[in-house]
Amino acid sequence: MIWGLIDAARFEEPQWAWLPKVAPYLDGVWLRAPTFTLEEWLDWGRRIRGSAPQIPLWVGHLAAATALDAEGVQVSSTGPAAAWLKKRWTRSVAASVHHVAEARYHDAADVWIWGHAFETRSKPGLAPRPRTHLMELLAEPARPPVLVVGGITVETVGEVAGWGVQGLVVGDGIWRTLAPAEASRKIRQIWDERREKPSYPVSKEGMRFDGFD
Repeated sequence: MIWGLIDAARFEEPQWAWLPKVAPYLDGVWLRAPTFTLEEWLDWGRRIRGSAPQIPLWVGHLAAATALDAEGVQVSSTGPAAAWLKKRWTRSVAASVHHVAEARYHDAADVWIWGHAFETRSKPGLAPRPRTHLMELLAEPARPPVLVVGGITVETVGEVAGWGVQGLVVGDGIWRTLAPAEASRKIRQIWDERREKPSYPVSKEGMRFDGFD
């Protein structure tokens, strides 16, 4: 599973032209825009829908997700608990988590997004999260699928493919390259060829996505 990250604060106008060309290599798009008003969420969400209507969309605003008929809602590690959201939203909830305590807070989530895995321009000066924290998440019983975000590029995807996670979230590794479509194609190819499947079952009821197997 590979999601493309559109970080509104850093996504530039020329990059919109690449979205339809990148779309065939993605399984979803996550729109990250924590400072947006509802109208801004809707404007960007509609533009994504117009450019790549076939791609499932996750947004970080419940009312916007409803209005956009999005496939999922994304919540931050300190946002409302996934269990609270699940009472108000019948589709997927993806929760950003950094360690086990946050993961357990969001134990009702359908997906955990962990990171940042590598140094990344979106978080200058911040060291990557300890891999031990990811290993602890993967060892949680009945956990949901785990996606890794932060610094995923053509050069790093091969390493992540051996970590036993279920997917990737890629931002700059696509959009900040000279050829975004080619970068996304290579990331998809490397991931599909090298991904290490977990040796234990992922039994979370929320595992409802095609492409994790």
